[in-house]
Amino acid sequence: MASTEESRIYTDENGFYCIDCRLADWSFGRLHNLYEECFSSGTFSDVDWVIVDDAVAYLVEYKNALVPACSVSAYNPSAQNNLRRLVKKCFDSLHFVHCLQRATQYHYVCVLEYALDDAVTRAGLRDELVRKINCVMSSRIGSTHKFVDAIEVVNIEEWNAAHTEFPIRQVPLAASSESADFS
Repeated sequence: MASTEESRIYTDENGFYCIDCRLADWSFGRLHNLYEECFSSGTFSDVDWVIVDDAVAYLVEYKNALVPACSVSAYNPSAQNNLRRLVKKCFDSLHFVHCLQRATQYHYVCVLEYALDDAVTRAGLRDELVRKINCVMSSRIGSTHKFVDAIEVVNIEEWNAAHTEFPIRQVPLAASSESADFS
């Protein structure tokens, strides 16, 4: 299926923010829908966006608990249940990305906005994700192989500073993702 530039701008599930992937070599923003169509199963847990650029696949999980539509005002990503979900989203999505054979490196990036967010909390969450995704699984199967090459936990500002080619922006009121201003 051919991709248009507009189809490579993906809006978050609440419709408040979008990411512009028009400069990526390849991207996908509806992984969950694809799995639902193929398997009619609610057991799949996926990242929000997959971006492949220069042989690096970014598995991007986006969670913004600060938008009005979000019912989780007290979202704590470090809570064990939320941490398990973040790990599951990485592993479930990694299968899809590996099958594409479009990348040689895999980066899992959690873009999080929530109350009481700070750099120390994000660093601690990143360390816990590294431990659970790369260390615990590898040691249990007797391997030194890392499942992902890099794990980042950032807020929107940090994502935009590090990944200027794929900005996350607020969707203008009463506008669709296709007409969002990315200038």
